[in-house]
Amino acid sequence: MSSQARRYGIRSTVRRFRQGQTRAKISTTVNAHFFDDATPEVSFVLGFLWACGSVRTKHRHILRLVCYEEREERLQVILDILQSRHQLQRYGNRLVVELGNHRLVQTLIERFGKPPGKDSEGTLPRLHGSMVPPYACGHLFATGVSSPQSLRWRGHPQLISWLVEQMQFALPITEPRASRWGKTLSAAWTNPSEIQQIPQWLENPEAGLTRL
Repeated sequence: MSSQARRYGIRSTVRRFRQGQTRAKISTTVNAHFFDDATPEVSFVLGFLWACGSVRTKHRHILRLVCYEEREERLQVILDILQSRHQLQRYGNRLVVELGNHRLVQTLIERFGKPPGKDSEGTLPRLHGSMVPPYACGHLFATGVSSPQSLRWRGHPQLISWLVEQMQFALPITEPRASRWGKTLSAAWTNPSEIQQIPQWLENPEAGLTRL
């Protein structure tokens, strides 16, 4: 097709697409191979992405992260793990960073699913049971609250409901206190014994009654 395009003086879109794929694979602005394997570190990042990330595949493949400025250090931790050199953009009290890399985004979607976005419910993450604790930890790191009095996850209703089910299946904990904040659902545990059990499971799945 490329040779035919040249023969007729037409610039080949296929050639540009292939060039883009090659550049994405050898990108120096982000680790394009980050999502190649399912590891606890990858699951931690996935938790963060499903809390405050989204993807766009029309025209360009972009992974977009948005958080409030008080969590800038946490966002930077994720960018460092991804070996990203992309610049943060500030919009009022929000921080936005867009990682444009076809291979990174395509691998994310194919292997683990699609994070929920502003106008999309996305999909639930495709994870082995042993990868759920680091995922939950990453989600808590992104938008949750962790204190001696409370552990609270907040995010897309479908996702939070799924996460609660996973945690209750792995641990002898009660129903959390749930509340709606706009389009998001919050699930909080305040029982002292549960606040001790859950962090142990987040750090070490074998510390809980993991049956996944």
